[in-house]
Amino acid sequence: MDNAPRFVVSRVCAPFGKRQPVPVRRVRPPASGEGDRSLKNALPLFALLFSCTLTTAALFHACTNLNVANTYYLQNGVFTVGGGPCMNVSADNVTVDCAGFKIYGTDKTIDIAINNSEGHANLTVVNCTFSLFYAAFYEKKTPDNATYTNNFVNTSAYSIFAYNATNHYVSNLTVWSGGEVYLNNATNFSIARSNFTNVTQGAAGFSTYAVRAVSGSRAVTFDGNLVNEYEAGIYDF
Repeated sequence: MDNAPRFVVSRVCAPFGKRQPVPVRRVRPPASGEGDRSLKNALPLFALLFSCTLTTAALFHACTNLNVANTYYLQNGVFTVGGGPCMNVSADNVTVDCAGFKIYGTDKTIDIAINNSEGHANLTVVNCTFSLFYAAFYEKKTPDNATYTNNFVNTSAYSIFAYNATNHYVSNLTVWSGGEVYLNNATNFSIARSNFTNVTQGAAGFSTYAVRAVSGSRAVTFDGNLVNEYEAGIYDF
């Protein structure tokens, strides 16, 4: 089965600053002698009222490589096959929108949902549910400027594993019965309005911390989060 994303192109026009599709319509042929004058008069008016752009989006239905800067929209629930990473990020400026669909792993010892081990910048992941993975987000090699919003995670080891990460913003993350957020030498890493319940796994095999920041991590903020009474919020070493 071909798991490559399908790219679609759409034209969007913005009359008076509002973005909405504009249908293409045929116009009546100009009367004899008025063709050039009519066209010249119409073009400035159209340019004044409408500003049109072409937008491209990628639709995907299975685990795939995210190797083009674009927005990728998941079209259905996904079950991984064969273990390993489900989505490999191999380009900067990638956005993944799961639209609320769930992605299931099959091997809690090696499966990774979002693999950014190459450290690409400007990664955004929204509206995803990751279950039965070793790690939901895995990052190395100085990834910069990532945004993770409105994601649900159930993993065996880490909800987020970030090594040398800078300028990350995580919000509305829900972690239940799974792994901690593990930060190694991270800088400017913010976690806000998130919910951590029964975080029982982590770097040492057992953790009672929602977030573990080690090896020189700095400027890590933890604000407005809900943490299960049996767990601590953040460990900084």
